[in-house]
Amino acid sequence: MADPRPGAASRRPAREDFLRDGLKRVDWLQRAGALGLAERVLIEQRPAPDETAQWIEWERRLWKIYQEQRQWQRLAERVTLLPDVLPPEFLLEARGIGVEALMQQRRYPEARSRLRKLLLADGATAALRADWRRKVFTTYLWADDLVDADIAMLRYQNEYYPDDHAWNLLRARVLIRSGDPAAAVSQIASVTTPEGSLVGLYGRLYNGSLTPNEVIDRALKIDARSLDDALKRERHVLVAEAARRSGTWPDRVRALEQALAVTPTTVHRPLEEVGSQDLVEAYVTLAQRLANAGNLLVGDFEGWLRYAENNLAESPVGARAMYAYVGRSAGLPELANDAFSRLAASLRQSSLEAVIFELFGEDRPLGGYEMLRGPVGYLLSEEALEAGDIRRAAALSASIVQPPSGVSYFDWRLRQARMSIYAGNIDEGVETLRSLTGALDAMNEDETDRTLQVIFDLQALDRHDEALPLLERVLVLNQASNRQREILFWIAESLEGSGAPEQAALYFLRSSTMSGGNAMWEQSAQYRAAGALQDAGLIDDARAIYRQLLNVTRDPGRREQLTRKLQDLWLLENRDGDTPDA
Repeated sequence: MADPRPGAASRRPAREDFLRDGLKRVDWLQRAGALGLAERVLIEQRPAPDETAQWIEWERRLWKIYQEQRQWQRLAERVTLLPDVLPPEFLLEARGIGVEALMQQRRYPEARSRLRKLLLADGATAALRADWRRKVFTTYLWADDLVDADIAMLRYQNEYYPDDHAWNLLRARVLIRSGDPAAAVSQIASVTTPEGSLVGLYGRLYNGSLTPNEVIDRALKIDARSLDDALKRERHVLVAEAARRSGTWPDRVRALEQALAVTPTTVHRPLEEVGSQDLVEAYVTLAQRLANAGNLLVGDFEGWLRYAENNLAESPVGARAMYAYVGRSAGLPELANDAFSRLAASLRQSSLEAVIFELFGEDRPLGGYEMLRGPVGYLLSEEALEAGDIRRAAALSASIVQPPSGVSYFDWRLRQARMSIYAGNIDEGVETLRSLTGALDAMNEDETDRTLQVIFDLQALDRHDEALPLLERVLVLNQASNRQREILFWIAESLEGSGAPEQAALYFLRSSTMSGGNAMWEQSAQYRAAGALQDAGLIDDARAIYRQLLNVTRDPGRREQLTRKLQDLWLLENRDGDTPDA
């Protein structure tokens, strides 16, 4: 971890002065999304130690970077390493920030332990102490320990007599979850913020002072732009719960989909929890009701799919419910794949991709990615690849047996192999390459180039034992082409990398003899052969090749390099007690 001491990097090269314009530079780096570079600037280019106020300002900005990146562990560690020479009030503030970082990691007992120490510390302002006391009961609240949360809140209330919005909202949430929604409504009567309206609607729904439909109407009027992600999700969940109570299942399904599409970036204990299984159950209930209304036969799953396509075009929520039901209930894998792929396609068309990955994947309620076939699987794989989620892209791609329309089988399988390797599934990627190249009788130049690129990925990972047989197969498939010298060269590299320098030298030299008049290629291959021969202990052979290259090379830099190589060989032999001939 970087040194957090004030001015630890106060000496900087003069060439950086023109870039150093204080925190403005950090501002534009943050706006550009370069948070890692902004962090480095804040650490390495901060003011000198005697400029304590400015140094502290830079430190606070660094904390903000960690918070934006959700790097809670780094933030928690950093604030514990601040030197004691800093002002005591700032150090206490920093310790409080560290507690917040622990809470975001759900390390609630550790957070409370630090809070107890802070509450005993000297020099804390009344505002800081009140904040720490609130954090104590918040840790209980987030840990779902309502009994201790209530006790801690009552102590706080008796000591501080709070009446601010934040207190009233937290107290109301505990009252609702403790089964006293009427008291919660009274608690936030004066809170007019959007969150206050939301919590109040939960209380009124639970105590029956508003009908479920009235709650839905009022919830939908809350301006979502004023809510953070956690509260947006909570608003959708409220609508879903009210719809369940009123029996309006299309509204419940729609609200659950919207809720699952939102992923809060910070810890938040909602008033009502929902998950992907809740959506699946809502899909099933809605599908059964639609089937009854349409007089559909139980077990006629193809008929259900036709009904969804022909009669529910204006109700994508209803169609998705049908697809989910058929996918879960149909005993035929092809029919289930078809239904689930239609479900995923509909969610994607409604900009609800996040919901797809709540329903499908490892340990998901509707099965793994292998349930998604056809164009939608390919599109989701492409989108995951563009987003940098290589593992998901590879998993989605691997589940598709037939290439999408307009994509050749060769291109598709090669893409699957490369994504598997990128995702860390090396054996799977290698097996795909073996299968692909083993089924071919020949390769054109473009296919050779793209196959070699994937094999180069294996070489970059030092997986030479896997790369070698693939290179040899590509060599066989290129017997009628002029690419053999290159493939021989790459085989030599993998032999060298796998600890077979003598064999590597053979292939380097064979490659050099196939240069086709390209002197540069011939010399490069011979140079690499000499190095491999040296590694194999064949010093005289290596010396002979270096000397031969020296005789034909006119470039001064290259000649100097070869001379050094010859000197190295002399030193190597001399070290072992042998003096070679001049």
